[in-house]
Amino acid sequence: MFFALSILFLTTRCFSSAGKIDHWSVGNIIITDPTIRFRLDIYSPTTPGSYPVLIYLPGLAGLVPTTFYTTMVTTIAEQNVILIGISKIENIKPEKISIHIATFLEWIIKPNDGATRLFAEHKAVKDVLPNMDRLGFLSHSSAAHSLGQYLNTTCGPLKLVIMMNPVDGIDPFGIVQDFITHPPTPLPFRTPTLIISAGLDNVSVGKKTPA
Repeated sequence: MFFALSILFLTTRCFSSAGKIDHWSVGNIIITDPTIRFRLDIYSPTTPGSYPVLIYLPGLAGLVPTTFYTTMVTTIAEQNVILIGISKIENIKPEKISIHIATFLEWIIKPNDGATRLFAEHKAVKDVLPNMDRLGFLSHSSAAHSLGQYLNTTCGPLKLVIMMNPVDGIDPFGIVQDFITHPPTPLPFRTPTLIISAGLDNVSVGKKTPA
């Protein structure tokens, strides 16, 4: 994963120390529909400068909080990358999440709103600038299905896609027949994509391990 980040964000000081990492949460982000809310968990270097941005959609298509992945996302931020995690998406049917990914990305890159405003209003990172010209998207498990649906319509502002243990469909067992991959037919997007299939390991899972 970190190799992919270094390729995308070549002008960033990858693998050097990012200094202190700050994490803060922003609850109940409403973009257009007041019944649909996002909670954001942001992990960022605090050293002044411009940094690439990685959006993260966790397991269960965003129902799992980003904080369940604290070790991983903090390690990513330590590579001089701003990580913005979408957590606990509410009141959205799984098959509709891709639509709201599009709305979210349109909002997050707005020059006087989105990430720019979030950082300007947070004192610990007031001199940190999110570089939205170097924007990537990371997904885990069934979140890859929603991301894939989005990419099948547009690549939008994304320069890189990373899918960890991607699941195609609403559930990992294929009970709900909603698939976007039909091998050997390739998917239509050409955004550089890294697929990580970690499988199982010998580390015991916790009681709150996301699917």
